[in-house]
Amino acid sequence: TSLSKALSKYPKIFSTFYVNIVKSGEVSGNLPSILEKVADHLENENEIKSKVSGAMVYPAVILVIFILIFAVIMIFVIPGLVEVLRSAGQELPIATQIIIAISDFFVNYWYIILLVLVGGVILITNFLKTKTGKELFDRLTINMPIIGGFLKGLYLSRFAENFSTLIAAGITVNEALEVVAGLIDNSVYRDAILAAQKKVVKGESITSALEDRPNIFSPLFIQMISVGEKTGKLDTSLDNVVKFYKRETDVFVNSLSSII
Repeated sequence: TSLSKALSKYPKIFSTFYVNIVKSGEVSGNLPSILEKVADHLENENEIKSKVSGAMVYPAVILVIFILIFAVIMIFVIPGLVEVLRSAGQELPIATQIIIAISDFFVNYWYIILLVLVGGVILITNFLKTKTGKELFDRLTINMPIIGGFLKGLYLSRFAENFSTLIAAGITVNEALEVVAGLIDNSVYRDAILAAQKKVVKGESITSALEDRPNIFSPLFIQMISVGEKTGKLDTSLDNVVKFYKRETDVFVNSLSSII
């Protein structure tokens, strides 16, 4: 059995991308250098994932701490101040009355709040596991202010990184697009890449196949692919795209941390 066929029997460990790269190395007789490229690629992927995790974890921790502090103030701090405020004999401002009412609700009906939160999390989690929920979530996230631009850059970087590695390994554009579509964890981009692949099969260039979706493929991305196609150095051109978006990721992560 060939190495690529043996690896394909374990899809949870060796992805379609990995198996195709190995298969290409076997066909070309250049497996050692191909595997070195895969190693570099996986290191780059890991680096990007680490940066994204760092960008997302920090705000999440801040949000959790904020919620805990808010709950402590509403349940323990405000009730202790209510008697002092009321003993002053003055009519309390509307804003203060609203805060006291919220505090009373937290103290008396905390179990309802907890039940609603747990139930909400379970419902949302289950909905996101459905095809409709995943598509809705993917569409919403890439259209969000600030975060949406960051995620688009991230998906384009992953597209360029994987596509470049496959092309450099000698895999055809048609096969490379199909493999890359399965690696992008966003249904909007996956569907767009598969649609582009069908156009390429019919004879269109990659540039023309992608440029009708300017809302998800940036002008820079399209231009770099166009340059790569015209010069016959598509993998090199895509590598430059990856470097650009890596710098963008660094800037975003650092800016986000500073703002928080």
